[in-house]
Amino acid sequence: MKLLYILTLICIALLLCECKPERTLSPLSTIYEDYNDSLVGTKWIIIRYDNGTTPYYPNDTLMFLNDSKYSINAAVVRNNFTTYRVNGTYNISLTLYDCSTLGGSYAGQVPDSFNSLGEINNVKFKNLYSNSTINIWLRKI
Repeated sequence: MKLLYILTLICIALLLCECKPERTLSPLSTIYEDYNDSLVGTKWIIIRYDNGTTPYYPNDTLMFLNDSKYSINAAVVRNNFTTYRVNGTYNISLTLYDCSTLGGSYAGQVPDSFNSLGEINNVKFKNLYSNSTINIWLRKI
């Protein structure tokens, strides 16, 4: 009887305080995180991209205007972009739609520290509509 009384008190105490275990997330959490906002207002130079074994040095500037649009060299044309954390990695997927400098829409996985470091070096980006890939170098200005 005494044991039942003690267990009842413990149950009541737990219900009253609504104790919940603390939830901690690892850096590799699969929870969606949007990185578009962190790029708003930043400018990046496409220093180089390699198409096969041929390097190109366009030095075009990407300006991220809002959470979904960017422009190239301050052009009137606004193109879409997206970013999101790649589940189970320390990478961010960056997709640039209709990038005239690169000749199409490309997506690649960049380190999640790319914005604070201010550079993307030799990262493979895949064309969204074909099997072609290019390697890209970008620097934040």
